[in-house]
Amino acid sequence: MHRRIQARFADRWEADRAAMLALPPVGPSQWYRFHTRLGRDHYIRIDLNDYSVHPRAIGTRIQVSCDTDQIRVTTDQGEILAEHPRCWARHHTITDPGHQQAADAMRGDFIHARATAAATARTAAALAPDDLGAAENHERSAASLLHAAEPIPADPRRQCGRRVLPRFHLRGTTSLGAHLSGRGTRSAGQRGAT
Repeated sequence: MHRRIQARFADRWEADRAAMLALPPVGPSQWYRFHTRLGRDHYIRIDLNDYSVHPRAIGTRIQVSCDTDQIRVTTDQGEILAEHPRCWARHHTITDPGHQQAADAMRGDFIHARATAAATARTAAALAPDDLGAAENHERSAASLLHAAEPIPADPRRQCGRRVLPRFHLRGTTSLGAHLSGRGTRSAGQRGAT
């Protein structure tokens, strides 16, 4: 018997069940939905899992709908960008192979377009008419060659492009570490004394 209700739970079960409402004939359509802007990595995070979205939607506003079985990503106009089965484990990355292929193709196109633009700019700069005369141009190139041939003063503390710290030698020790640990060697005068 429960002290507060003055009855056993088994005795109260039928009264509680009769007071409950019936379930609605149709369940809720979604657990939850939210709007967000798709980042550069074309993944969205839901419950510590990452789900891929088609990369053509990068930078646009998307709607994410989640239920117990499925993750669905659509544009604001209703176009489906991704559908994934819901993963209830944690820290997983779920990638659609079609999304990965599209991302690789878009990345390759971007790299190719950037390289083409850079090559076009270099070619345009090389073919641009120079407003200096031929004699001045010759003098300028000769001066740049002479400047390039001048020796560069070397920093004695730099060797092979990296900075070399000065070494510390204490009298009667082999190294600073040996001195600090008390295992240093004695100087020549002290060696002969013993």
